[in-house]
Amino acid sequence: DFSTVCPLNDQVLIQLFGTTKPTRDLLESVLIKRKLIAGPEASDLFWNQIERGEGRYIVVNENGRAMPVTVDEYRQRIAESLTAEAPSLEAFRRLWIAPDQRRSLLGRLPNGLNGARVLRDVSDMEECDLYDVLGDAAYGLAPRTKPARARAFEYKNKRWLKTMPPPAAATLEALADQFSRGGTDALENPHVFDTQEVRKAGGLASLQKLGRPEQVLKKTKERLFAA
Repeated sequence: DFSTVCPLNDQVLIQLFGTTKPTRDLLESVLIKRKLIAGPEASDLFWNQIERGEGRYIVVNENGRAMPVTVDEYRQRIAESLTAEAPSLEAFRRLWIAPDQRRSLLGRLPNGLNGARVLRDVSDMEECDLYDVLGDAAYGLAPRTKPARARAFEYKNKRWLKTMPPPAAATLEALADQFSRGGTDALENPHVFDTQEVRKAGGLASLQKLGRPEQVLKKTKERLFAA
């Protein structure tokens, strides 16, 4: 039936987890991290059998108690945690572009950083940065893939980039390209200015002509995540 959620039967539980009472950690290990017990066929069968408008829940064992967990519940828990720390998308963005504040924010989520990654996996958003995954869950942000966000940054900031010396503009575009490949982590990699593309564009020296490079990067991230 459409818009229905049903539990897994004991036979499928045994096939997937080797027990009829899996813990939450075992659930995530098998279905999300794909550390498989019964081979990839069993995990693929679980996901492929779920049609549009249907859902499955699994009763997990937490502290001796049976607790059903759905993806929507997992998403809601994370959303509530985020909005308690940052009540608006703008507030979330301000925290996100500051590495220390972002790490602190992620650390306070249910299951921490791993919880955000699990949400990305079960939401079929592997091509998105965690900014878009969490923004979608908590603030209704229309999520973009990493390449799409980088393209949006370049398109929406053409005028801003044209005010800069060409090497500086090319460097910021090269940094956006690094984001398109690896997201926030790639953009903030301490060796990002050593990559061939960024060095060829003009590198750190080109940004120093605009002022303090860290301030230029902060402004760039503000515009990137607002794109």
